[in-house]
Amino acid sequence: KDENILVSEGLPGNEGVNKRPYLVRHWRGELNLPVSYWINGLIITASITFLTLFLESSSLLDTSPKLYLAFAVALVVFTIPATAWYLVGTWRSADNYIEAGRPKGWANLAKIIIFFGAIRLFGDIGTTYIPQLEEYMKIITGNDAFSEYRIKVLNDATELEVSGYIPFGLTDDVETYLESHPAIHTIHLNNSGGRVAEGLKLRDLIASRGLNTYTATDCVSACTIAYMAGSKRTISSHATLGFHQFSFPGMEQIEFQSTYSAIKQDWVSKGVDADFVTKAFSYKSDDMWRPSHDELESAGITTEGLHALDLGISGWAGADDQLIKDLLKKNPLFLALETHNIALYEIVMEEYIAGVRQGKSIGDIRTKIFPLIVSEFEKKLPYV
Repeated sequence: KDENILVSEGLPGNEGVNKRPYLVRHWRGELNLPVSYWINGLIITASITFLTLFLESSSLLDTSPKLYLAFAVALVVFTIPATAWYLVGTWRSADNYIEAGRPKGWANLAKIIIFFGAIRLFGDIGTTYIPQLEEYMKIITGNDAFSEYRIKVLNDATELEVSGYIPFGLTDDVETYLESHPAIHTIHLNNSGGRVAEGLKLRDLIASRGLNTYTATDCVSACTIAYMAGSKRTISSHATLGFHQFSFPGMEQIEFQSTYSAIKQDWVSKGVDADFVTKAFSYKSDDMWRPSHDELESAGITTEGLHALDLGISGWAGADDQLIKDLLKKNPLFLALETHNIALYEIVMEEYIAGVRQGKSIGDIRTKIFPLIVSEFEKKLPYV
């Protein structure tokens, strides 16, 4: 009788209360306080926990990233009103509990807990839920900041360049290229970061096929995860690898700790110095550590076995002919050739640009252009 006092005592305004839906009764505070606080609180907490664990343990992020994100959006959309429903209903139940003449101590304690729960909810909405929803929707609608990338076959279909970013879905496209060109043995990673989950997926693909990895320009953040999967790992003389902590809107660094631990274990198993890995993930997400080539080699990040002259030229994605010429003229050899024999210079540039477009190696291009340059050198040498 006491637990159902609002109904059993026939208080004014409570006729037909039991006929209302359960959700409405809780919202109006018509359920007794223990049911509102304990039972409904357990239901809400268990539901959110179960859905979160189910989502995190599913393979959707690998098989269908957009469907995974759609479920993540649905979970956030469910969590906010469900938590608000629980907090408001329990608060009203505590008020009714006091009005019915029951001891105030338990009701006031429940209200204090609900009050702090509401503060946390409002805080989470601003710092977690809204930022994550915005990021999820950008990805789902194709407005992801990391969406741009290019894939190019190089060096007579024995190498593959991946440039730009590492967005969701990239690995599936890379696998399609690998299936179509089974002779590929090296993947060029010239990427400015991207999605960590996709970097892990690309890592697994590279490792499963025993590919080598190489960067001609930069490979930073999530790109380094994939880079470290290479059987042989090489870097060009002017390229860098960049390391820092990962980030995602609404997520704290503690949520990445298990990922850091798994990566550290993987890298150390490849012979990488443990202190190097610890340092690599000590730099904040808005900072970047770019170790020297000597540091990379001594730590076991880069390995021997690949020679840049034998690899296809990469890192020129999106460059037009004039930009390629401007970059090549930083080499005094080509600048001198333009000054002393413009006709030959144009021929050499055409050969070089064609080689870049075809993904030829520097060695192959040199085989074609060096005889021409040497011939001109020999003609000019007596006059020097």
